[in-house]
Amino acid sequence: MEFDVNQKIKERSGYADEVFKLLPNSSDIELVVLKGHLAIEEFMYLALQDHVQDFKWIKEARLSFNQLACILISMNKMEGLNDAYSAILALNSIRNKCAHSLRGEGINAPIAKLRHILPSISEKHQN
Repeated sequence: MEFDVNQKIKERSGYADEVFKLLPNSSDIELVVLKGHLAIEEFMYLALQDHVQDFKWIKEARLSFNQLACILISMNKMEGLNDAYSAILALNSIRNKCAHSLRGEGINAPIAKLRHILPSISEKHQN
């Protein structure tokens, strides 16, 4: 089955706008990371839904964020998405550091990686 990412983005742009309105405009990094993580997870489930015959079983599997990302990466090895996948995995690493460390130890490296990746993703989508 041919999967056109740009078409899916256009189809769901209204939905994406609604989800992004729910994200906080805050300097609280943990809050932004946790909410952003939930939003990305929802988008990943939507993307996966287009590839399976009975989505009920995907939901039943209760996939972790990382498992879900790895499945999508394996299904969508398309030119131009590698940075997006790297950003998703970096976000997951940041989220895990926030959720499992009271003092935020180890959070700086994945944040730096995400900050390095995001400009290239933005540039690709502006063209």
